[in-house]
Amino acid sequence: MAIRQAASYDQFIEFMASLPSLDEIVAYSMSPEAQARIRELLDANHNRRLTDSENIELDEYERLGRLIRRAKIRAFEKMEELKQNTTQTTQ
Repeated sequence: MAIRQAASYDQFIEFMASLPSLDEIVAYSMSPEAQARIRELLDANHNRRLTDSENIELDEYERLGRLIRRAKIRAFEKMEELKQNTTQTTQ
């Protein structure tokens, strides 16, 4: 795994280890540097054939993106559960 993805994974792990609120999880996004690199890779892929290492790098960013999306979806589901539980107890 390239250093850039390792940094992105580390940032996400550090974020999760900070015990963020559900709202913070839903609002999380990769660093601007990671987002810029993903754009570079996607643009390069559109204009030419990526190298093997670029393909691996893009795959790793996609894997991290899926992990982040899953965390956001689960946080959103938990927020909805909490809202429903709060509504039911106040009725």
